[in-house]
Parts: sequence; C-alpha cells; structure tokens
Amino acid sequence: MRRRIRSELTGLGVEPSALFDCLVAVTEACTNALLHGVDDDGPMPQISWNIDGTEARFFVQDFAGQEWSMAAHPSSGLSHLSAQQAEERVGGYGLNIMRGLMDEVDIDVTQKGMVVSLVKRFL
Repeated sequence: MRRRIRSELTGLGVEPSALFDCLVAVTEACTNALLHGVDDDGPMPQISWNIDGTEARFFVQDFAGQEWSMAAHPSSGLSHLSAQQAEERVGGYGLNIMRGLMDEVDIDVTQKGMVVSLVKRFL
C-alpha cells in the first residue's frame, strides 16, 4: 500500500514533505484499523484513495462496529498526566498525528464500523 501510494504521489510530482505526511498519516490510520477494528470473524480493514494534481483523499475502513467517541479516545484529557505518566505512555497519539499532518481528518462511526477520511492538498 505504501509503495503504491508513494509511486502515485511521486508520479504527480508531489513534494517530498507532502508525500511523507500522507504516508505517515495513512499508515497510522491503517495501524489503528488493524489494532482496534478487526473482529475475530469479521473482514479485514480496507483502504482506498483518490489522488489528482491538487489533493489526495484516503479512506481507511474497518468493520468492527466498536463504540468509539472522542471522550473515550486515549488522547483526550492528556493535560492531567504527570510528566512521568506522559513519558511512560504508549500509544494514543495517532489521531493527533494524523490531524497534524493532513488538511482534513474526518471519522465516520457507524454500527457496522468506522471510516477514517484523510485529505492532503498540494496547492
């Protein structure tokens, strides 16, 4: 997936920094879908994308149908952590990373699963 995305972005002459942002954000979304969005008997997450000369849109979908909310997200309420707790913390920063790298990050949660949409503009 990363090779195909890299190839398409490179072929369009996308700047290396924007290419890097896309690869990191998409990888993070895919990792989250694999870690949190796979039921024992359900389908594997799917990724699709549309890339043109002005923007790239990525869609990572899982089918786990888990309850999810910003209030329950591991990155919520980080200000209460002590320095030691923050240093020992593992994970929970993916959504913030995606939002920092991409121009748009949307999350659509349904009973059938979740779709994370990522958009990077090149102009």
